[in-house]
Amino acid sequence: MNESKKTPTKDRKKYKDQYYAKNIDMERYKARERARKLKSSQTPEEALSRRERHREAQARYRSQNKVQLRTRAWNYRRKKAYEDSIARDEAEYQRLMTMDDDD
Repeated sequence: MNESKKTPTKDRKKYKDQYYAKNIDMERYKARERARKLKSSQTPEEALSRRERHREAQARYRSQNKVQLRTRAWNYRRKKAYEDSIARDEAEYQRLMTMDDDD
């Protein structure tokens, strides 16, 4: 009696996962349409409330991930500075290589 039978919920979940993986583009389109309709039918007060909740969620995210965001920004700035210095060095090298020799 210790047979490992699949439960209906596991079968249903597997089917749903396969369906959404196969139809992901259509599902994204439908979701965008639902969001567009919901957004267009909102009153100005509801829109303000939605924006305020979004701002609050952004603030919570920034406060919870402050160190990670700061590290990413620092790495981005450092990488950009390095790439800029490489580009300047390459431009200088190309300029020097095209100069006429006086020999």
